[in-house]
Amino acid sequence: MSKAVTEEQVPKHFRSNRSKLSQWLGQTVLKSMGWKVSGNIPNEKRILIVAAPHTSNWDFVIGMGALLGLNAKIRWIGKHTLFRPGTRWFFSWLGGIPVNRKDPSSLIEDVSSMIKRDKG
Repeated sequence: MSKAVTEEQVPKHFRSNRSKLSQWLGQTVLKSMGWKVSGNIPNEKRILIVAAPHTSNWDFVIGMGALLGLNAKIRWIGKHTLFRPGTRWFFSWLGGIPVNRKDPSSLIEDVSSMIKRDKG
């Protein structure tokens, strides 16, 4: 039985450090929902992936399944209300960057700081 997604689809410099359990969880989520990731992430120094517009909250579940299954180090932007005490660590671990849609003024600075940190 073929896998819905594998970390071999990701260049080594884009791979994360997630456990085999979280990779299995991502693969299982995708497979159980009938999704499969085709192709590979390009082997470039940096890439930008735009996934928009999302049409339901299931898009998040599918996207995170792909992120975990690929074992990819991907950052994504989410509404700040997701990042409440108790869940902030989880969404940050998944690569989330909170943004207040009513006042997104610090978003560029936050993303820029994260990129500088990740280079080191």
